[in-house]
Amino acid sequence: MKPLLFFHGREAYRRNSYFILYNFYKNFVYVVTQFYFGYWAVFSGEQLFEKFMYQMYNITMTSFPIMWFATFDFEYEKDEDTYREK
Repeated sequence: MKPLLFFHGREAYRRNSYFILYNFYKNFVYVVTQFYFGYWAVFSGEQLFEKFMYQMYNITMTSFPIMWFATFDFEYEKDEDTYREK
């Protein structure tokens, strides 16, 4: 029970907190570039990129970094001998 709560529970909580912060960063970059382009275009409604490019941004900046982070990031290494009951 101890490995389940400590290792998996704490790691999941930590990863979710990084995921939320990363999504705020991703959306901030997404919105700020559109805002500055709107300012440059005198808020005429002209789009900076095609809709396909917006979708590719969401796919690449949302799925790939999260998959990499979930696969390779561990704060503590899991040691099987530590959690064995004696």
